[in-house]
Amino acid sequence: MPDKTLLITIYIKYVFIRIEPISNYCFFFSLEELQICSNNYTTISSNYTFQHKNLKRVYISNNNISDWQSICRLGHLVPRLQTLIASDNPLLSFRSDDDVNICLPYLHTLSVDHVQISEWDDIVALTKLPCLHALRIHIAPLLKPYHKDERFFLLLGYMKNITKLNGSDITANDRETSERRYIRYYSQQDNKPQRYFELIEKHGNLKPLVDIKICAPYLKNVRLIYNQITYDKEIDDRQTVQRFKKYLHELFQIPLTRLRVFYVDDFAFNAGVGWPDELKYPQRSLHTYNIHNGDQFHIDLKPDPPKPQHSTRPVDTTRLRKKSTNNNRTNSSTSSDDSKITSSIEESPFTFDSLQKLAQQNDANNTQFSIELDGIYPSTDKNIHMNKNDEDDDELLLAAAATACTNIKNEVK
Repeated sequence: MPDKTLLITIYIKYVFIRIEPISNYCFFFSLEELQICSNNYTTISSNYTFQHKNLKRVYISNNNISDWQSICRLGHLVPRLQTLIASDNPLLSFRSDDDVNICLPYLHTLSVDHVQISEWDDIVALTKLPCLHALRIHIAPLLKPYHKDERFFLLLGYMKNITKLNGSDITANDRETSERRYIRYYSQQDNKPQRYFELIEKHGNLKPLVDIKICAPYLKNVRLIYNQITYDKEIDDRQTVQRFKKYLHELFQIPLTRLRVFYVDDFAFNAGVGWPDELKYPQRSLHTYNIHNGDQFHIDLKPDPPKPQHSTRPVDTTRLRKKSTNNNRTNSSTSSDDSKITSSIEESPFTFDSLQKLAQQNDANNTQFSIELDGIYPSTDKNIHMNKNDEDDDELLLAAAATACTNIKNEVK
């Protein structure tokens, strides 16, 4: 048996021992701390007759105690209780018919985290503890709708005597700031607690503050669009185009070498005075594009480069030589024919003016010969009278052609 004058702490966990046997430890007069966590306690009866007047700290976390009255009964068993750790219990309320000034007169530290309270009146009930100065409560249905900073100033606004909340020491500035925020918060609510009017007497009727959002000027909220995928992101316009493209490459999983980015000024584009501007220069800073909140960046892909096609068939050099020889022959014959046609055109003595002049001269001749013209013009007479004394074949041909031109001219008229 240990010396009853030296034992300070008893640790009982996961043994599911009932409260009654704890009375056997009352003879340890030096006992100051009792840990009876995780023993599946659901209630503490009022039939216990023992008391331990030297016990100061009790840990009763992770049990199934749901009523605050059991906590008050524990206070009767430990009349000089100063620290109570009762977290992870499904406590539904901090209110009971017991007078806390009698059952918990010296309690100054209370931990009731992970409980099931849902009304601010339960927080108000804790203010009746005469010596409570430190409170820990993070998670509860009551606090779930509020942000972290809202929980802080609301709890501090209600708890006027605590000096430590959730492990943080409360300074005079913290208290004044929280109480002022408490006033402004409830000034816009229909149901105002009694604590609100108490703080109005202390700080006066305060006007709501104007909510001004101040953000760094180089941070812009833009929209990134690629292939029907849209992201609303905050980007730093001090970065370069090269760094921005690398960010888009990681975001959309696009090959960096095929990435194209177009900046669209949303206001100018909707007004019809702006067009997409491609980000081409890697070392250019984004702020030079004068980016505004709400602007867009459209991402596109460059087409794949054509792949070279390599044939596995052997090259027939004999056929290539024959083909090249035939091509040369064809080209030479074609060029010779072209030269012949050109030369014939250049050497042709027929021009429209010469034919007309010759036709006018032949009208004055009285002696005519009849020659046969085949295939010159369908309506031309095949018997044409020519001068008998003219023996030059070229002149005869010119005369015949001139007569044909005259007939054509008359038919056109």
